[in-house]
Amino acid sequence: MRILVWTIFLSIAPLCCRAEDDLLNPPHPALAAIQASLDHCRDTQPGNINEMLCAIEADKAVDGVLNTLYGKITAKLKQTDDPDHDIKDRTELLKRLVAAERAWIAYREAECSHESGVYLGGSGEGTALAYCRLEKRQDRVNNLYRFYVKRFPDIAN
Repeated sequence: MRILVWTIFLSIAPLCCRAEDDLLNPPHPALAAIQASLDHCRDTQPGNINEMLCAIEADKAVDGVLNTLYGKITAKLKQTDDPDHDIKDRTELLKRLVAAERAWIAYREAECSHESGVYLGGSGEGTALAYCRLEKRQDRVNNLYRFYVKRFPDIAN
């Protein structure tokens, strides 16, 4: 009986921590609507090809959010007339952000190519690739948003 209780506890614990993390560090507000649209698309258009197309559309939408967010962040980091933030710090953060973004793009493509390899040559490979890219972009949006929204609250708009 104890084993069953511990098994249930251990399987639920990560969910509790994730919910707490979302309360302390909320995700980017635009992602919820994109996820709802993806869910609706998958529910109304079943099938592997349609599911892949739904994921690709959602990925394009998240990519738009990412590009907008990245643009806002870089613009803030390039500002020279902001008395609240040291120009040297912002210049260094910008340099690191650009390097991280380049590395992240290479990582995303390599990782998703590897992950989709589980269906190598099969009809599921494209779908797995689309969902991997979507997930990686969502994570990147949330990571950037959570890191910079405290420094520049107006990027949330």
